[in-house]
Amino acid sequence: MTGRLKKQNYGKFQQFFVFFRIERGAEHLYYIIKTPVNFYAFYHTRDRGVVRRVYQRGRWSAEQIIADGARENFTVSLEGEKLYLFCQDRQGDIILTTFLIYDDTSKSRVVLKNQSDKIHPIIFHPIVMESGLAILYNMTSAEERSGFIALRRLDSAGQWAPAARIDQFIPFGVAQYEVQRVSSEHLLLFYQTRTSENNMGYREITPDRQGKYQIFYTTNYFVSDAAYLTTEDSIHTLLVIKSMFSSQLVYRKKEGDAFGNPVVLHEAQRIEKCLLLYVKGSLQAFFLAAGQLFVCASEDKGGSFSRPVRYKNKFCQNPEKAYFVSQTPQSESQLFARQVYVDHASPWDVQVLPDLYEDFYPAPEQAQPGGGQPEINMETQEELERLRNQISLLEKHSAEKDRQILQLTHALQRKNSE
Repeated sequence: MTGRLKKQNYGKFQQFFVFFRIERGAEHLYYIIKTPVNFYAFYHTRDRGVVRRVYQRGRWSAEQIIADGARENFTVSLEGEKLYLFCQDRQGDIILTTFLIYDDTSKSRVVLKNQSDKIHPIIFHPIVMESGLAILYNMTSAEERSGFIALRRLDSAGQWAPAARIDQFIPFGVAQYEVQRVSSEHLLLFYQTRTSENNMGYREITPDRQGKYQIFYTTNYFVSDAAYLTTEDSIHTLLVIKSMFSSQLVYRKKEGDAFGNPVVLHEAQRIEKCLLLYVKGSLQAFFLAAGQLFVCASEDKGGSFSRPVRYKNKFCQNPEKAYFVSQTPQSESQLFARQVYVDHASPWDVQVLPDLYEDFYPAPEQAQPGGGQPEINMETQEELERLRNQISLLEKHSAEKDRQILQLTHALQRKNSE
């Protein structure tokens, strides 16, 4: 993290995508996805690639292989009626799998062939618009611990515009940077930069505009962990600042146009895996210290916090942080989460939040008397027909988006061959 960044001469493929290296033993990515009709867990296993489980009738289904042999770097996003999963196979090719959430049909295809002798991980975040598509992705060097974040947009003529380089950044964990969506076309991009110090900040990103990099914390010390919670009208940040002999848990909030003063919530020899979430109007800051889970609570939206207390309910031995993506509305008065804890041994097993918020999981389906088929009334039949028509329209819309993505593939391949 220290020292001046060196200028690097990249090959033809690297001139378009510069990559980062996932170190051996790096953490994996986990996703918990909530749609109006299903509840999913996506995670990676060494032997099977990207897999998922579905929460049905009050329990998790058997494991389903989604991308056989895929690598650790993958993203899942939810836009309208579709789930988008970008991952990378053993050959380094980028695979896109799309799911229609109402009937769970899926399509998979290679959207970018690896033209390099080496396999360099890439992470994609799509921005799906009514008028087209944009792709946010990392460009990070395998040789250096820095790189760039870039955006490509499909223009009104149906052609992919040149890549717009957003900023140089310092890789921070396996995800490298974090994206939180305010709306389908408005993202907050959190990442770390370095000048003479380590800077933590974010940018607002839309398909047409890149906001200014807003720094909310600067330090000479190592930032070992971070958690962000973008809510209806605020941005909450939680950082673990590690010095040689201790760690500090630092909270800072933006409400309106400015950040408040940073507040040290706790200091210990080792702090890790911090997380922020709202439950029933209470802002909860969780973290691990000495192998135990602690929590600080704020009842005034981050204005002040209670002293840390140990969490005494059931909690797993080896927790991981998973991204939580919900299509159902979230609110500070009920539930607002961007990440949740899951059990490393059972990545579908969400920790803490189901105990704090009883409606976290969907209610089990009601059994029919006598075990027979439910009677379908006229209103239900009309609703089913409406859904069938909607699915048909979505399939046509999906085909158009797939065509646009293929155009990106061809553009990338032409660029690589130049």
